[in-house]
Amino acid sequence: MPRTDADIIALWLHGRAERTIESYKLDIGQFLNFANCPLADITLETLQGFSTHLQGRNLKDSSRTRKLNVVKSLFAFATEQQHIGMNIAAAIKPPKTSTNLAGRILSKEDVAKLIASASSERDRLFLLLTYAIATRASETCALNWEDFTVRSDGKVQVSICGKGGKVASVMVPQSVWRQLQVLGGAGSKPFPFTRREGHNIIKRAVKNAGLNPKISLHWLRHAHARHAIEAGAPLHVVRDTLRHASIATTNFYLESFPDQCANDYLEF
Repeated sequence: MPRTDADIIALWLHGRAERTIESYKLDIGQFLNFANCPLADITLETLQGFSTHLQGRNLKDSSRTRKLNVVKSLFAFATEQQHIGMNIAAAIKPPKTSTNLAGRILSKEDVAKLIASASSERDRLFLLLTYAIATRASETCALNWEDFTVRSDGKVQVSICGKGGKVASVMVPQSVWRQLQVLGGAGSKPFPFTRREGHNIIKRAVKNAGLNPKISLHWLRHAHARHAIEAGAPLHVVRDTLRHASIATTNFYLESFPDQCANDYLEF
């Protein structure tokens, strides 16, 4: 029985993280509504028209790039599955984006100020643990008490289910673990929050601390990486802690904060 477009999309989404699936479904739905025809009938002109359509919506370059890359990914998969004859989306070039990572990393002082400005003790510990183990918002919210393991040597590790369902173990600082004990026995989850509630927690703390309103939970993850590197942590250790698929991603934290520059050798 021939596969339908819906079959191909379901196969393409299979195994991805829940949040990724939701985001990809939204982006592909927007594209298919624009195209208004089966995948096999979509032309390069339609793809170019969608790119122009996104540009006309005054979206950020990062948002346009994400949406176009999602479409390109689906077309590549559909071609591999021989659902369509040719990957015409390969000709589409998403706009180049600048991450400006350096502008989204908090100082140690601002991290401490932010955590101290949480509205409650549970909120404070939520932010503290997110920074301490470099979790994404959804990962912190998903943690169960059973994910934490006290080892025979007294050290504590936690199993984190990340992108694509990949599970990795990260060490929990002893001082953080001791503080978390005040939450023990209050249900199966230390932080029974939705991702939206987690977002609201940091926004309240940001407001209380008088910091940049653009700060999100992900900034704590960035701060963890940069502060660890500054303290001398090997790049591969930071990679493993952040669960990066490639050390090239971790290397962005070095590139954003160069220790030397050619003008160090010039006189001004």
